[in-house]
Amino acid sequence: MEPADLADLHDLVISAEIGVELEPQANTLYRMVGIGPNSLLVRGPALDLHNALSLRLAQSALGASGHVPQSVANLLDEFIRRANATGEVKAIAWLEAELITPPQNWTFVQGLKFHTPLDCLTVGKCSIVRKLDDIAPGLPGAFPMISELGNPLILTTVRARDHFSARLLARETFAETEALLTLMAGWNNLPDNPHLEFHGTSQRYSTGASARALIQAVDSIGQLWPGYLEASDALARFPTLRTDWEKRTLAASRWFRVAIGTSWPSQSIAASMSALECLLVKPTERNKKRDPIAKRATDVGRLRGKTQAEQVAWLNTMYGYRNDAVHAGEFHQDEIDAQALMALTRSVMHWAIHHLDPLHGKQGGGQCLSLTDVLAAH
Repeated sequence: MEPADLADLHDLVISAEIGVELEPQANTLYRMVGIGPNSLLVRGPALDLHNALSLRLAQSALGASGHVPQSVANLLDEFIRRANATGEVKAIAWLEAELITPPQNWTFVQGLKFHTPLDCLTVGKCSIVRKLDDIAPGLPGAFPMISELGNPLILTTVRARDHFSARLLARETFAETEALLTLMAGWNNLPDNPHLEFHGTSQRYSTGASARALIQAVDSIGQLWPGYLEASDALARFPTLRTDWEKRTLAASRWFRVAIGTSWPSQSIAASMSALECLLVKPTERNKKRDPIAKRATDVGRLRGKTQAEQVAWLNTMYGYRNDAVHAGEFHQDEIDAQALMALTRSVMHWAIHHLDPLHGKQGGGQCLSLTDVLAAH
């Protein structure tokens, strides 16, 4: 631990308050933990120091399986208590040991709003099952509330140092996999939320379940179709071990899922354009993205009723709407435009997945490894 950290830890110990009758002052920010003789109150300069140390001692969970600031903040609470009870030297040794604790396995299970044709399916780092008992016998009985998660279930195991870091990693893993599943299911919209609807004297309740879609692009024995199989394999690898085209395709799938998951046309347009940018713009074109996106997306897919020239002009207009929303706070409220752009983006996404298939037609065989490969004649 750095000398500056040790000095700040000392200041934190002497400025924090521990006692039975602690009460925060009105209209002040504070952090209060516990009740009784071990209760802890941190406020004023001590709170600023607590927050600064939490950020300084934290490490990225996604990048290094580290303790995130929220978990470090909890460790600092216990450090303060220990320093008051046993002295700072022992407390600092305890804190340092906690910060370098090796990662452990954490398994997370949640409901998945897709239908699956198989009892068990592996996509990326996740397993999709109808019943948890199929792969973890006895576990559902220990958790009766498992039925509340719905069916099917998606589960993954991550390595992390604490619950908060593990949950962040699991959410990221689920999001990557569900983005690919969205392409495999051919969805135009994400599942709706349960809601009530009133119209005149009529009433309607919807569970949102009707928005589920069947996971496709998989055969009867659980083998993913070419292209999707390679995308799934890429998801199972650490991001730095993915090829340029794998990175671009998987990132674009995340942006596409954002696009279809919102009712706000400007957000949908911005996310769709981000997906297209991942797939169609060379590094040397980053300062002039509009034309490559419009021309290359039109070469890949054509919206019904638009000529080539009309679609290029329309995409240039859509890119302008994207800039208006992102840079100027001006919103485009035509959901028809947003839906048309999503339809085109979906076509480009499937074209991108196709280039991951080793037998897709590249001269000499093999996957396309980069955008350069994809744009080359083959």
